Amino acid sequence: MTAPGVLPRLFDAGLVMVVRAPSADDAIAAITAARRGGIEVVEVTFTTPDAVQAIARVRTAYDDVLVGAGTVLSRVDAEAAVDAGAQFVVSPGLDLDLLRWAPTDIAVVPGVLSPSEVMRANRAGADAVKLFPAHTVGPAHLRALLAPFPGLRVIPTGGVTPDNAADWLEAGAAAVGIGGALSPNTPVTDLVADSITDEAARAVAAVRSHRHHITQEMT
Repeated sequence: MTAPGVLPRLFDAGLVMVVRAPSADDAIAAITAARRGGIEVVEVTFTTPDAVQAIARVRTAYDDVLVGAGTVLSRVDAEAAVDAGAQFVVSPGLDLDLLRWAPTDIAVVPGVLSPSEVMRANRAGADAVKLFPAHTVGPAHLRALLAPFPGLRVIPTGGVTPDNAADWLEAGAAAVGIGGALSPNTPVTDLVADSITDEAARAVAAVRSHRHHITQEMT
């Protein structure tokens, strides 16, 4: 399974904003605020009311933002998200039916936690996996998981923050998914929007700082 251009853009950004909001309007407001802080990739979860509408609105408003659908639990939801313009689909667990369904231009990222799930995802053609819920296992688990799967591209999500993002990247993550710190699932007032922008800038800076450090070590 391949999705030309989608995953390279995601991994180049190194950071996915996971959006959980009380309404589509709040989702758009949160994304707008995060974009001011440098966010380039967003994942609108299906726990957000009218998530499909939010995805369509983001695609219309921001053609420079990579937009995905998250918490996708069925093929029906995946198809609705893609019809609305989603460029990638993320599931909290391993759904082989979703992987088999995936169009060639859409990246499907299944959730995994164990080596057995990674093996099943690989056999089904997954190009990347989401480690979820990441905070229940920690960066050491990711490091150990990558030992038998050195080429595995993993996106830890759940409990990842601007403060610990570098720990996950150091452990081998290809990118990180940050939710609550960037999308607090509350009405987005001006004060909340300012906080989202600040946290987004911190998260982007953390990813860039880690990559700069790695580059320096290699030279």
